[in-house]
Formats: sequence, C-alpha cells, structure tokens
Amino acid sequence: MCYLAMVINLIVSPTIINALFTVVAFGFAGMQYPYPNKRYWEITLFCCMFALSLQYILHIVQKTWYSASVIENSLLRWIGSSYQENNNLFGVICTYLLIMLCMFHHRDVLKRRGDWVNWDENLEAELKRAEKKRRREELMANGLMHLHNDEEDTDLSTEEHQVEPNTKISHQLRRRSNSNRLSITISNNDDPSLINNKQRRISMQQQMTMIETSPDDHSKKRRRRNNNILVDAWKRLWTNTKHMVVNYFQGLVNEETKLGRDLFVVTVVTDIFGFLFFFFSFSYMSGRHNDGAITSITSNQLSGYFVMVLFLFFLEICVERVIYLKSSLKSKLTFHLAVVIAYHVVYLVMYDYISKMQNKLGVVLLNVLFMIKSFYMWVSCLQIKSGYPTMGIYTSFFVKSYFWVFNIVYLIWRAIPFVFELKTLLDWTFIKTTLNFYEWLKMEDIYSTLYTRKCDLEYKKILGRSFGKGQFYTTKLGSGFLLFVLICFVIFFPLLFYSTANPTFIMNSVTSVKIEIEIGGFRNIYQNQLSVQGDCDDKDRGDNIFDGCARNVESILNKYYVEKASSEVLKKHVRDDFVDYDSDAKVQAFVLSSYSEVYWTISTPSRLLLSDVLERNMSNGLDLRFVTQVTRLGPANNKVSSLVQAHRLSDHQRQMLSNMIKYPEKFSDPSFDLMFSSPYNPFMINKAQDGLSSVGVTNSNYYPNCTLGVRQDGTFKSNNLLYWNFNCSNTMPLSQSLDGDKIGGFGPFFFIQSGLISADSNVLISTVSSFGIITLYTSFVLTVGRFVRIYASGLVSAIHYEDLDNVDLLLSYTMDIYMAREAEDLELEEIMFVHLLRIYRDTSLIQIWTNTNKSTL
Repeated sequence: MCYLAMVINLIVSPTIINALFTVVAFGFAGMQYPYPNKRYWEITLFCCMFALSLQYILHIVQKTWYSASVIENSLLRWIGSSYQENNNLFGVICTYLLIMLCMFHHRDVLKRRGDWVNWDENLEAELKRAEKKRRREELMANGLMHLHNDEEDTDLSTEEHQVEPNTKISHQLRRRSNSNRLSITISNNDDPSLINNKQRRISMQQQMTMIETSPDDHSKKRRRRNNNILVDAWKRLWTNTKHMVVNYFQGLVNEETKLGRDLFVVTVVTDIFGFLFFFFSFSYMSGRHNDGAITSITSNQLSGYFVMVLFLFFLEICVERVIYLKSSLKSKLTFHLAVVIAYHVVYLVMYDYISKMQNKLGVVLLNVLFMIKSFYMWVSCLQIKSGYPTMGIYTSFFVKSYFWVFNIVYLIWRAIPFVFELKTLLDWTFIKTTLNFYEWLKMEDIYSTLYTRKCDLEYKKILGRSFGKGQFYTTKLGSGFLLFVLICFVIFFPLLFYSTANPTFIMNSVTSVKIEIEIGGFRNIYQNQLSVQGDCDDKDRGDNIFDGCARNVESILNKYYVEKASSEVLKKHVRDDFVDYDSDAKVQAFVLSSYSEVYWTISTPSRLLLSDVLERNMSNGLDLRFVTQVTRLGPANNKVSSLVQAHRLSDHQRQMLSNMIKYPEKFSDPSFDLMFSSPYNPFMINKAQDGLSSVGVTNSNYYPNCTLGVRQDGTFKSNNLLYWNFNCSNTMPLSQSLDGDKIGGFGPFFFIQSGLISADSNVLISTVSSFGIITLYTSFVLTVGRFVRIYASGLVSAIHYEDLDNVDLLLSYTMDIYMAREAEDLELEEIMFVHLLRIYRDTSLIQIWTNTNKSTL
C-alpha cells in the first residue's frame, strides 16, 4: 500500500524528488525480507515531510517571483513541482499525506505484531554487544589493554589486574599536558626504582625536545595529527559503508536463505500486457491521433522510436527468461536495478515531452503504462526477495496441472506463432544438455503428447461415462454442433461481410471532386473543386441532380439523356450502354464551374518554353491530361483516389494552344476558344479496393463536348490577371436542361457510382473491408481450412503414440529426464533419453510401459 501511494504521488507530480521515493522503494525496500527495517520508514517519513514543505515553499516562490514561462524553462520543475494552480497544489499535498497515512498504518500494524522494536532495536543491540565482545577478544589476543588517566582508571583495584608472574601485559598510560602526551610503558616484572629512573629519563628528554622545538613545529605537528585523524575517520566511514553495502547485496543474492518462489509467469504476462498496451497507445502518446497502430502498419509507415521501444520490450522478456533459466539472483538484481532507473528516467523525460505538447490523453496513457511497469518492478522485487525455485523451472507453467482448462491453455499457447519456437531456442541455448536441438524438439514433442493424453484421460474420469454407453448430448452439442457452426461461419463470413446484408456497410460516397487540366508534364492551367453541400437526406433539396447526392442511375438517364421511358427500358440502357454500372446501385452527379478557381501565374520564360514545345512537337504526340481526384469515406488508409485521362492534341489544337499561351491578351475572347470532342469520360466507378476508374461506355453520344480558352479578369485589367475557362456540353439534351451561369456556362461534370464500405469507425474492420472477397478467402478461409484438414487427417499414424491406456509411467520417466537435467547429471540425461527413444521405436515396449498394471503412480 505504501509503494502504491508513492507511485500515485509520482504520477500526480512527476519530479525528481518524488521519483526518488519510488526508486528507493523498488530498488531497496521492496527486496527486504520480510519487509524494510524501522530506520527506512523513519527516514522515508522525514523525507516525505521535507518534500511536502519544499513543494509548498516552491509554490510560494513561483507565485511570488517567477512566471510560468520561467518555471517551465528552469530547474525548479525537475526538482520540485511545475507551475501549478492552487487546486493542483492541493492534489500534490494530498498524495504526500496519503504516503504518510499509509506509513503510519504500516507502523501501527508492526507495533501490534511486536515487530517494530524487536526486529530493529533488539537486533541492533545484539550487534553492538557482539562487536564489543569481538574487540575485547582482539585486544586480549594482542596482549594490550588501553588505560586512560582519569578517576575511573585510578580507582581500579589491584585484584582486578593481578596476573601470573610469567605473563607480561603492557599498560599504556596516557597523560595529557598542555602540549604533550606522555606515554609510559610499565612492565609488571620491572623494579619500581627502575620505573622511576625511566620516568625521569623520559621527562628530561621531553624537556630538551620542548626547548629545541619552535612554536611553528608544534603547529605543524598539530595540523598533521589533525589531518591524520580526519583521514582515519574518512577511511573508517568508507570501510563501514562498503561493508554495509556489500553485506546488504550479499544477503539479497544468498540463495541458501531463500525459500524459492516461481513468479516468472506473472512477470512475463505483465511484460506482454505492457507490450500490447504500448503497441496500441503509442500513436496517441506521440500526438498522432489519426495514425493508429493498424493504420500505420497498413500504410507501411512506422515510427522508428515505436519499433525500437517494442524491440526493447521484447528483449526484456527474453532477458527475464534467460535469468529464470539460470536462476541467478545476481543477474536478476543487476538487471532489476538497471530497469528501475531506466523506467524512471524515461518516464520523467516522456512526461515532460508529452505535457509540453498539451496532449492530455497521451499523459493519461503514459501514466497507465508506468503503472503497469510499476507492477512489473514490484513483482521483480518479490522474486528477488523470495528467490528462484530450485526444481521445476525447465518445464512449462501450463503443464503443472492435468485439468482440462490447463490443457486448452497449453494448446493455445503452443499454437501462437513463434512463441513456442523462441522459448525452445532460448531454453536449448542456455541450459546445459547433451541433446542437440533436433533431439530437444523430439523430447518436447514427446512430453507434449503424453501430457495431452494424460489430460484427456483425466477428463474422461470427470465425465464418468460407463463402458458401452453413448456420448452425452452435452458433449455432442459442445464439441460437434458448435464446431459445425464455427466452420460454416468461416465459410460464409466473407460472403456475408461483403453483401448488402451487412448492417455496417454503407455507400462509399464521394465527398468532394477535384479536376486539373495539364499540358503534357507542365504545370496545370485549369483547376476546380466541388464539395457536397447540405444534407442529402433532405427531401426539399430540389430537382437539380448535380448536388453530389446519390440517386438511381435510371432517374439521371430519364431526366437528361434518354426520352421519357419505363423503368425496364432505362435498366436496359444501363446494361447495354454502361458496362460496369450496377443498375441497382446509386450514382452521384457533380458539375463544376467552367472557370478556374486559381489565376494562371507563370513566369515569362516558362510560358514561352511551353509555347515553343507546343510548336516544335507538331509531329510528336502531346496530350492534354485530365486529372480527376475524389475524396471518399474510406477506407481509412486510402480516402483519396485519382484517375488520369489523356486526350491526344491535333496539330491545329497545339498551334491554337501555343498562340493562347504566347499571346493570352490577344486570344482571351471566347471566339478563339479551342473545341474538343469527347476529351474525357465523365462516367466513373469508385471501388474501395481498386480506387477510381472509368466506366466502359458503348455509346459515344454520352461523352461531353468541351471548349478551352483563356480569359482576362475584367475587374483587374491593370494587373493583367489571367485564368482559363473550360466549358462542356453534350450532344444529347443535357445542355438544354442545365442553366448556365453568367460567367461562362457550366464546366466539367461527372457521374460516379460508389461501392460499399463498412460504416464502423474501427480501423481493423475498415481495413478488412478493403481487401476484397477473393483476398479474404485466399488469406483467411483457406488457411483455416488447411489447419482443419491437418487436424482431421493422418490420425491413423498417431494411434500408437496418442491412444495410450496409461501414460503415468512414461510421464514420470520424462519428468526424471528433466530432473536429471536440472541436477546437471548430463550422463544420466543422455542415457535416459536413449532409452526413451528405444521405447518409442518398439511398439511392444510402449504397450508394456503403458499397461495399466505397470503403473507406479
């Protein structure tokens, strides 16, 4: 609970000070057995109160002297909180109070259990007594005792210091004077008169030394003595600290004191969950909301940082597997400390980067990802605290029970592409074994077959079907009928998905049309665009069909192309005259303005070059290109589609265009417009997977007749502004049905029929809808059918190895091979594997080993 409060505090206020709490929690406290000592909680409580006071002081400083821009570009936002309002400061204070409340509750629990004092203070007292005893023994071993010249030393009775006459114990008496220290060595066997002579001689030598020594020498000696004291103090501090750190880490990695606990599956599942969460949330964290993971993959555009982080997450899972196989607490501790520091540094940097972009959703997703990784770090602490198990690490977690649910999970796990293969490669690479990789795979396959058979036998015991009785109806419904329904669904799913029966499918309507006219590969001379305006569901939108709303193709033909006719005649016209049109589908009609939306701006050298190219290419082909671009509802990764149509220019048309380009003011009159017969095909079809394409039209009378000319803006003649005009009409009554505008009639028109697309905003469904029926059948249905055929065929050859009466003895034998491998008895492993192969080569031996009477379990 305390660690969770620290993580919440870091998420609310991501600063270096708050990160230190979680770093110490996951890098030190979480690995202590059974829990951190009293001193850690006292120091953490003091630091929490200090950080709370510091946050309040920094907030006052920010409010008083600094602005928000100054704080955001200074060091204060890293060591304290960023510029916050009062309500945010209240949230920061609440998180600190939450940490303190959790620690108080933890302290009360430990006090009620009697662990708050006993586990720390009594242990410390015992350590002090043991240290004093050790020092006393060392002094006695060296034959020295230190006596000080004070009242306590002079009051010592002679009985306490009596020794045997043959033993010599030296007593060093330290007497302090104003500037000297007198050291006298007294031997118990010396005569007192000799002791007095020695004292007088030493005193005389000291007096002569004091006379000959200058005051400067005394100060130098004093400074040297003080420096030596400081050096010795630092050396003692360094030695004690080093011993404390070394002892701490040695206690963590001491496997003899660990009970062993298998948390590998929880660790890997957490890593995989973090991997998937990052995979789907990176686009939102990076600020690219419209580019989801699936959209980026389908568009073949992935961020380099995205791929690198995914690879690092995958590498983390692989490293965890290798450390688990080696059961090395030293490697786990080193890797754990590196991961803790790296995650906190990356979190602080990424939080700063995302918050600067004002991406609130990205900040929330980053906090969720950090919570997932915090749970992973906590599980790693528990693994280091309890140690790795000594047995059973070479077998899979899912085969530790013979219940049928575990069997299904195990089969699903083995069916995931590359997971079983990667795990097997890592195991074979880092486990000591005498088998080569192919033999290792044989061993794994044998164990998998035996385990599956054991689960089947246990499931039959649960069902309790008697001999000669029929299968239960529940079994038939659960296995037979549901499987039949599932296969039928797989077969008919693509047909239903792409049919009108799909409720998520709507017409892939065109929302805008844009046309550009180019001469060869030069810059466009005409450009116009039209978007659908208004609500197409409005019944009062008028009789003008050129509003971009979808209508039946018969109504368009009946109004503008064919004389009044019945519905059957109109449908026959659609079938005969338009090859690719569906008579039941709807068509959108668009008509654009004849004038170009942009002025024709071109430099004089480029204009003369274009005119010269038109004149010099009289004998060569030069095309007038019509580039039609539509924007549609989908698919999400291909909403814009284009179609290019070319019209070959005649010699006369090239000459006229050259004159218009060279002398635009002279040829700006409509009488000089250039005539084109059927320059482009206005009938198009919009398919989700194929894009925009033209429709085959058997009757050329449906094609438009157009004129192209240059115009000079009469409003701004002094500025010499020019634009091009493209006017179209039709040989059928289309021109009589449209009212031309005052600027120059109507421009190019289009009839576009669109296919269906999924209305679901899900990128995955939209992407699948763009594949097509044939692609979906070949990539999905046939693949599923292939797996079903593999499962249902070749069963006769597997009878000898799968339909065994009792697999307990063989299963125990294979487990013994794993145990020999774990004990690193490689010779026994190879012998047992060779015997296992001999058993499987002889069917009579298999019958003996799987006989019910031969079971030893």
